Amino acid sequence: MNEIISYSFLEWNIQGAGGLSGYTIQKFVADTIIQKNKDIVVLVEFYIGYNFDYIRQRLQNNYFVFISPFLYEHNQVLIALNRSKFEESDILKIVTANPLDIKRPEYLQLDIKTKQEKVFSIIGARIKTQGSEEDRVEQFKFLNEQIESIDRVICVGNFNLTSTHTKKYLTAAEVYGPRTLDDKRWSFVHKDYGKVGIDLVVAKNIEIPKEMEDDLSKKENYKMYAIYDWGFVNAKNGYKNLTSSDYLPKFTSMPNHAILIGNFKI
Repeated sequence: MNEIISYSFLEWNIQGAGGLSGYTIQKFVADTIIQKNKDIVVLVEFYIGYNFDYIRQRLQNNYFVFISPFLYEHNQVLIALNRSKFEESDILKIVTANPLDIKRPEYLQLDIKTKQEKVFSIIGARIKTQGSEEDRVEQFKFLNEQIESIDRVICVGNFNLTSTHTKKYLTAAEVYGPRTLDDKRWSFVHKDYGKVGIDLVVAKNIEIPKEMEDDLSKKENYKMYAIYDWGFVNAKNGYKNLTSSDYLPKFTSMPNHAILIGNFKI
């Protein structure tokens, strides 16, 4: 079929931190996802911790949920497909990577064929940072090899590099993200308050339309391939007086990356 179908996606690094210190998944993570109501959800640095039953039940009411294998004190990846857009039978194959292998990223891949005969793959990935530079290069090599073996793919995640540097390592597909010039947007704040956009979209033979807007882009009259959403950082969700410009403490079970939101067409 030649019908063009548009899909919305959401990617979020929720700081599972390998389940250290009795990790608890914040209930607002699931509540936020349901409120956003995107077709595809990818959570990286996910970990089956306390509150998982709540998260699973909340999501499964609206989504088919797939999670990479659990291994104690190792991050996972979650991909959820909206029941209004997909059927469980659409999943042809599930691919994961060994979480113990420092030369492999945190990785989950779903190969899909929809009732509209749309065949493509969705990858959720996070580049690990605890190894050497050589290990990081090997992780990107693995991603390149996986993408090269797939005809059409969208990969979203935390690459722990800005888009400019990601493009140097990830050469098998196009890299997209929000406009991050002059530190006007970011998906993570370092301890020294350096702001970086490291949550990105990678696509091969799939269109990423330049149609996303935020308050700044509306004011300056331009559109982007994706946006970063920091709306969850508020007192109600437990962040007290912190803002998106602050270094959000590690090992507190609180997401410390922006939500990446965009669309693709196939």
